[in-house]
Amino acid sequence: MCILITISEKSGLVFRNNIIDSMWVDVETRLGHLKEVRRSYRKQFLAEISDQFRASQIAYDEGVLSDDTVLASAVWRTIFGFRNMDPRVLEAMVFYIRKQIDFLDHQNSEEVLFRGAVEFLPLKTIIDKMNTV
Repeated sequence: MCILITISEKSGLVFRNNIIDSMWVDVETRLGHLKEVRRSYRKQFLAEISDQFRASQIAYDEGVLSDDTVLASAVWRTIFGFRNMDPRVLEAMVFYIRKQIDFLDHQNSEEVLFRGAVEFLPLKTIIDKMNTV
């Protein structure tokens, strides 16, 4: 969501690259703690997670830029792994994502880009609002 709202800014690509680099450092660090996993499996795991990450980026971009059914499909695939679930939970996630993007879009992009000052809305508050709409 942060990448989405900052990518069109002057330093948006640098911000995106820093977020993604930080994510991969974290993945490598966490994978390093799994001593019992062989190197060949680590390499295979990293290739798979890289493919999944790219696919999820495309799915979320498409979902955010289109309608709620496309976004719900992306959430269901990437977060819930196609599992059977209560559709109200999926609806709440889509509602939250839309509200959070709107909230981030109204924040000072300079604060986000250069200070990393990102605020996220509490999920419970958003779901409570959803239930009153």
